Amino acid sequence: ATVNGMVFLNPSTGRTVSKIKESTGIVNMFYGTPSEKSAVLYSPTGFLTYYNMSNGMRKERFITEGQLEQVTLFNNNMFCAGVKNNQIYIIDALSGDVSARVSARSSVLLSDGVSPTLYYVETDGKNYTLKSIETKITEDGSSIANPTTIQSLPGINSANMITSGLYTDGQIVLGSRAG
Repeated sequence: ATVNGMVFLNPSTGRTVSKIKESTGIVNMFYGTPSEKSAVLYSPTGFLTYYNMSNGMRKERFITEGQLEQVTLFNNNMFCAGVKNNQIYIIDALSGDVSARVSARSSVLLSDGVSPTLYYVETDGKNYTLKSIETKITEDGSSIANPTTIQSLPGINSANMITSGLYTDGQIVLGSRAG
């Protein structure tokens, strides 16, 4: 990506391909559907924008919380989550509305896009804890549960600070500063 927008490359030739008809600006989350016909982008200026990737036209744009980091989708991409100022923001991905804010110090978000559970690791500077937030969507609306502590993660010190993570196939993989 560039400050002017996203750059798409043809993987066979390495040449630039025109996919989106307007400048997206800075983007720190992009998710393309498996069919590659639609995509959603999050911009740190506070926009959640959906595009038709077949014709490059914008489908919808929502104003939402700006300056989020680690932006990810979960619960079949119905919710978006991001971190700012030691809080996790949970956003309705179909409206841009902030559904909840959860206090979480130095957290790393973990999601596979599909699970209704957002996992995260937080630290108080000495100890790490794995936590989860359950979401539910019904005909009457959505609900977001309070965070649940899954377990403490002993043996991780500041030299092995957790910097990244992945939730996939029911497993959580964490990356640290020390590798």
